[in-house]
Amino acid sequence: MSVYKTTDGGGTWAAYSTGFDRYWYGVSFCDPQTGTVVGTEGTILRTTDGGADFSWVQQSSGTPEHLWDVAQLSPEVAWVVGSGGTILRTSNGGGTWSAQTSGTAATIRSLSALDASNAFALSDQDTLLRTTNGGATWESRPIANVRGAMLMDVAASGPEEALVVGTKGTILRTTDYGVSWTTSMSGTSDELWSVDLLPGTGIGSVVGYRGTILRTTNGGATWVKGDGVENLPREVGLSQNYPNPFNPSTTIHYVLPSRSHVTLTVFNTLGQQVAVLWNEEQQAGYHEAQFDASGLASGVYVYMLQAGNHAQTRKMVIIK
Repeated sequence: MSVYKTTDGGGTWAAYSTGFDRYWYGVSFCDPQTGTVVGTEGTILRTTDGGADFSWVQQSSGTPEHLWDVAQLSPEVAWVVGSGGTILRTSNGGGTWSAQTSGTAATIRSLSALDASNAFALSDQDTLLRTTNGGATWESRPIANVRGAMLMDVAASGPEEALVVGTKGTILRTTDYGVSWTTSMSGTSDELWSVDLLPGTGIGSVVGYRGTILRTTNGGATWVKGDGVENLPREVGLSQNYPNPFNPSTTIHYVLPSRSHVTLTVFNTLGQQVAVLWNEEQQAGYHEAQFDASGLASGVYVYMLQAGNHAQTRKMVIIK
């Protein structure tokens, strides 16, 4: 699968093949040439020439766990997090990756590092992890005011300061490493998927579902809407389910440019239908479906969206 790169501030994007058939979940560059991507089955790839086609070299992670995020701090130093409480660190450009003790068996989906000593990580158990000594030790604290949201991403702005975003328009902020949490008004109920801050500036952005873009200039205390892309596209669009891999449930998003009869169906690799999520007339707009795979075995499945004369498919992975 490919990674995408821009050299003009996002005006245009070019696809570059990694040469590996994996799902990629995290990418990080410390300079225009040096970067790392991570994905399924413990895969770590590194490039030193800006990610050109087939320039990616696989490194040994020492784990079969899915890897969800990476922070490349310099050509030598990087952190990676993943399923099963996985935290890995390299100080020699990925020549070796050392496992660190996270203190949890939960999936760690997000990582934000300030420097080679200070970093935050976010687990699926609504817990914020922190290290101040390069990962020699990690401490954890529960995140308050979650209120049923699924937390998606964390961004650090200082050794004690972090922002967390998630579903239901959730933005949570701490300035004392989780002793207390405040809820920032996002002005939306949409899912918020990613947050980024420029340390020391107070400037940051959040992006989410339906082209949502939020911006802050005061460290996340207040947010205003940016220039999102909320007009409906001209074609049917089917997004990758999230989370993926998953157990037992996941969410599938799709968009319809016009009113259509919609069927959303799940198949196994033998082509046998295992679930029908939708079979009805639906209005133009953004839609989602929840898929509960409690009764299915681990493995690869295919979900198909049919809307009028259009059909799209994507793969999903159940891990139990």
